[in-house]
Amino acid sequence: MRHDLVAIKKQIVKALPPGLVVTEHDERGHWYRINDKEAGSPLYPSVTGKLQILKDEGLANWKMARALEYIFANFHTFTNDNIMDHIGKAERVSADIFEAAGDIGTFIHGVRELIFNTWIATGERPKVLYPFIDEHIKQEEEKGRGGLVKDLRAVSAIAALEKFCTDYHYQPIACELMVYSHKWQVAGMLDDLGLMRVEKRKGDPSCEHDIIEAQKQNIDRCVKCDAKWEWALVVIDMKTSNRFKDHFYFQVGMYWRMFVDLTGLRPQHCFIVKLSKENRTYSLEELKRPGTIARYANNLLRVNEGMEMIKSIRKDNQRRVVNL
Repeated sequence: MRHDLVAIKKQIVKALPPGLVVTEHDERGHWYRINDKEAGSPLYPSVTGKLQILKDEGLANWKMARALEYIFANFHTFTNDNIMDHIGKAERVSADIFEAAGDIGTFIHGVRELIFNTWIATGERPKVLYPFIDEHIKQEEEKGRGGLVKDLRAVSAIAALEKFCTDYHYQPIACELMVYSHKWQVAGMLDDLGLMRVEKRKGDPSCEHDIIEAQKQNIDRCVKCDAKWEWALVVIDMKTSNRFKDHFYFQVGMYWRMFVDLTGLRPQHCFIVKLSKENRTYSLEELKRPGTIARYANNLLRVNEGMEMIKSIRKDNQRRVVNL
């Protein structure tokens, strides 16, 4: 028989009831309080923050390229009096780009969350997704976070999201689910958990498939050719960044592992879905062997602990005056 959505949701709520994990973000970064009295209600840092040990050499080169672009574009205006001001602007140009990208990325994530939570609550896919952009702006204004406007980049990303949901018959089960690990002493936000129809066998590419839906198994088949699809429980991480970064894999792998350990449910697939802010398309990349990736990520966390220890030792050393 098909996946029992009611049973899956009950299992998730039993393992992760409302209020068990709450955010306590501050100027130092993102933090999560785990209200587990037996564990001492610990405060854990975010997975993303802990994985910052991964240095992206391409990112450094990109920042340098943006600074050089500014210098070449404005070199004719340089004088002895304003040269330091120009150098400062060249240094900030990449940060300004990232800030703008972060703002629109957060906005798109908020719209997606509103769409999926509405879908989950009603049990029905909204017929049109674009109105949720205006609704998100309205809700943010009611919370005192005004100044948002409809952005064509958001329209493109939501169109891409709609296409993804249609192509893969995606059905959300949970959205923005906070997960954690006492073993690893980290926590984070799993973007989406849902069901999607994944191709298992292509069949005849010229066939206009006549599909028999699964009755006893989570498999759909075409009666005209040998095409086959699996209805799979999947972890989805939505991205709107223009660049694909390797540490996405470690991040999602750890979310998958923490979700499995906490709930006992085992999603068959992990996907990173990149929504285009420009041409209303999406790209899909499967994260295979998430358990193995999570183990590698755990090693990175241990290296991060070592780096923090070294920083502490060096800080202590710098306080001492050594007389030779």
